[in-house]
Amino acid sequence: MMKSLHRYGFARAALAAAVAAGLGLTLSACGASSSGGPSASSDTLLVDSSLGATTLDPAVQFDNTAENLVHQMYDTLLTYHGDNIKDIVPGLATSYKASADGRTYTFTLRKDAKFADGTPLTSADVAFSYNRTLNMKSNNSHKLTGIKVSTPDANTVVLNSDEPNPQLPALVATDSLAIVNAKQVKAAGGTDQPGADKADKAGPWFNSHSAGSGPYQLQSFTPNSQVVLVANPNYWGKKPAFSKVIIKSVTSTQQQLQDVQNGGAQVAVNLSGNQVKQLSGSVTVHSVQSPTVVYMALSNDPGSPTSDADFRKAIALSIDYAGLVQLAGERAVQAAGVIPASIAGSLPPSDAVKRDLAAAKAALAASGKANETVQLSYGSDYAVDGLTMGTFAQRIQASVAEAGIKMKLVPAPNLDARTQYSQGKTQIALWNFPQDVMDPFGFTVYNPGDLLPTRIHWPASAPDARPVVELADKALAEMDSAKRASDYQAWGEALNATYHFIPLFTGVSHVAGAKGITGLNINGSFGVDYALLGKS
Repeated sequence: MMKSLHRYGFARAALAAAVAAGLGLTLSACGASSSGGPSASSDTLLVDSSLGATTLDPAVQFDNTAENLVHQMYDTLLTYHGDNIKDIVPGLATSYKASADGRTYTFTLRKDAKFADGTPLTSADVAFSYNRTLNMKSNNSHKLTGIKVSTPDANTVVLNSDEPNPQLPALVATDSLAIVNAKQVKAAGGTDQPGADKADKAGPWFNSHSAGSGPYQLQSFTPNSQVVLVANPNYWGKKPAFSKVIIKSVTSTQQQLQDVQNGGAQVAVNLSGNQVKQLSGSVTVHSVQSPTVVYMALSNDPGSPTSDADFRKAIALSIDYAGLVQLAGERAVQAAGVIPASIAGSLPPSDAVKRDLAAAKAALAASGKANETVQLSYGSDYAVDGLTMGTFAQRIQASVAEAGIKMKLVPAPNLDARTQYSQGKTQIALWNFPQDVMDPFGFTVYNPGDLLPTRIHWPASAPDARPVVELADKALAEMDSAKRASDYQAWGEALNATYHFIPLFTGVSHVAGAKGITGLNINGSFGVDYALLGKS
């Protein structure tokens, strides 16, 4: 089949108005800023954000901050535009062909793309980038498992998959599969050969240089402090309105509120719904529902009471979901499953778990573990849409107590809490999983034996895992889009029934812009695209 990709002028040229109208919310506050706001004629964009990135190497980065920064500096074969996470649009590829069995994809590259140093981008750079990512054996390598890259000519890339791969277009649209300048990365010690996980030495180089073809290039990066981007003079697309972007790490959302109103920043992200209501002056707020589900993961370790199915059920039925949604703010919704409503294959709202204290108490009694205390772990400095996890943890603790469940809160700094969770040392973990693959395939990280279940000791061989795994296998091989969505729904229902993962809610992401800032956008895959921002 031939996928002809409409060019949208350029993929980054302008926000899709219909999408913005459907997903965005614009609020214009009354009154004037005391300082008059930043100069609209400035070529420098000042952004308040939180910078948790430790590496800007596209092949190994795996957090929201790095994903966003990589998007500014690098291009992918396919991409998303503005707020729209449903329609894949051209990136470096103008079109692609998919074989009927979903095993072979042929991409035609644009001929005018250059890297920031002026080097023409060719299929050889795509092959190097993908093979390097695969052989680095990082968190992103699984996206290319079973895929071989060939390059018939300089403008053609062929991806051959061992298995039917209907999700491949969404995979190549993720910024973790960004295309790097092979010549530059090799010169910096990079390699795409087997054993790259040990032999590649380019990682540190990426923190002071960039090797992309995107609208911006890296000038400087100070972890947890500041990133400075400057316009790429050889960018193939529309020149961005701002020649420099300075992103400051401001973890205090109250400080962000002040900055965007008094001229300390022109753009602020990570604000909660309640905080954006406090904005005054000529500040615009753009909001979209997040494609990220906040969830609880319950350990299957035999030494934990959460290994008991009745005990897990008791917790799920005792949670005050309505209270969590209220905390999350306006337009937040209860999550029916781990696949959010904005993604194909999500469960309808009617399938969401309903609180039932009587049934929760009965399940707790059936478990025989009413006298045991469980620990709820989370990152004390980890925020979701402007709200810290501790806010939600306290509500969960109070609500399960009404069913007689004893729960102790165990906050820890984000890095420590995440490490404990990834090493399988938590009884109950409260997290979200920021998703860069806007396809139901991306959520199979919850499938028994995959990334998240390994953290809770739930293997694919477990008796309650087998039905879930079988449904996932069926969904992963289905090429028909309607049947595929239905298969993922069946998988989601089976996963919910085990209560190993309890989906809680989906929040709302906000970006605030000072007077004169236009084109505000938030994409669930990569966050704000600064190249789309303008000035009036």
